[in-house]
Amino acid sequence: MGATVRLIGQTAIIGAFARLLTILIPFAAIRVYGLGADLDAFFLAASAVLFWTLSVAPVLETAVISRIRGNPDTEAWPIIWRIGLRFTAVAVGVGAAALLVLTVVPGQIIEPSLAAPTRQFLLALSPLLVLSIWTSLLAGWLNARYAFRAVALSPALLGVTVLVSIYGLAPYLGIHALVLGYLAGEALRLLFLGARVLLSRRKQQAGDRGLASKAAAKPLASFNIMTAQWMCLVLVGLTPVVNRVLAGTLGVGQISVLEVVERLALLPIGLVTWAVLPIVTAQLAGRRADPQVFEASAQRLLLIVFVTGTVIAAAFGAVHGWLLPALVTTDETVWPTSGNQAFLLLVVGLPFHLAFLVLWRIAVILDRPGKVFLAVGCAAFLTNLCIGVIAKSYWGLPGIALASSLSFLVVSSILWIDRWKRIPAERLALASRSN
Repeated sequence: MGATVRLIGQTAIIGAFARLLTILIPFAAIRVYGLGADLDAFFLAASAVLFWTLSVAPVLETAVISRIRGNPDTEAWPIIWRIGLRFTAVAVGVGAAALLVLTVVPGQIIEPSLAAPTRQFLLALSPLLVLSIWTSLLAGWLNARYAFRAVALSPALLGVTVLVSIYGLAPYLGIHALVLGYLAGEALRLLFLGARVLLSRRKQQAGDRGLASKAAAKPLASFNIMTAQWMCLVLVGLTPVVNRVLAGTLGVGQISVLEVVERLALLPIGLVTWAVLPIVTAQLAGRRADPQVFEASAQRLLLIVFVTGTVIAAAFGAVHGWLLPALVTTDETVWPTSGNQAFLLLVVGLPFHLAFLVLWRIAVILDRPGKVFLAVGCAAFLTNLCIGVIAKSYWGLPGIALASSLSFLVVSSILWIDRWKRIPAERLALASRSN
């Protein structure tokens, strides 16, 4: 227990440092470029790429961790390669579809004035769709081998590269310095993780040799199960994209304000996702053979993350009135009051967002049926879209933030109810699996 706490603490510190660097990106961008249509278009395009990354990364990482920790005698690389190639093909299709939609019906999706620059930025950022797949797979392999600190540190490469590009290349490349920074940063992150994997593989190559046939038997089944899990996160991950589309109808600069608000409000989410959840996911996957230990660990984890999220939300609420204006306001840029209100409503949903992340991983480890994941994804998307459209008409940006928080309340409740209704069945299944 003490070793686990120390490992989580060390990884959390490293992850906090890396996360802080990425959080600074929109603040630096607003200070350098100001609130305007070009920055709105970039953040709108980047949100589409971020949506893909946030929907794919947890599926790939959790799947790799669960399979390696749950079946330590099998070789994971055949499955990793096949899944990586299949998701790469999907990424190419998703990117092409997004560009086609923005080309054919731009006025019906986003503001017409944003359509052309958003399409250009999306095309420029499209390599990130593929890079994120392989960084996620490598991160999952390393987390399964308990190399948590290397994975937690890797986003710092992205943050540093983008910040250097903003301050060093903006006078020469303008807004395109952001594009170059993101592409170069993610490529450096992939190289860093790849080098760390090669180093680990050299140490374990002798013990792993000759086991590939065991894992190569069910790649299609693994892919089919992951598809339902991925679709859930796709629908949940559409939240920031929908939010930015709605914010784009509120006027110039509102997308950039929402970008800053979400980055800061979701700082704990990034920290938990990068630094804590990989560790506890690996441990839970290794304990699923013992039903009682697994259930006790899952319940304790849910309680910890919910209480932690509530405390953080209260702390953010106490300082929200001065924090964002102090970080963003300059002689040329005045921070709007609606930004503070949106920030406060987003942090209200923080405990439910954290609970959703834990409950989703528990469902993946326990191989819950695909219909559960699809129901959760549809509920998240419809709640956010319907309430967002209505609330935006009355409260503007704060209404959009309120819809996001309510969507996570709904999906975490669905997963929580599903889990507690099925604990007896899961106990029997886990017991039979251990025998």
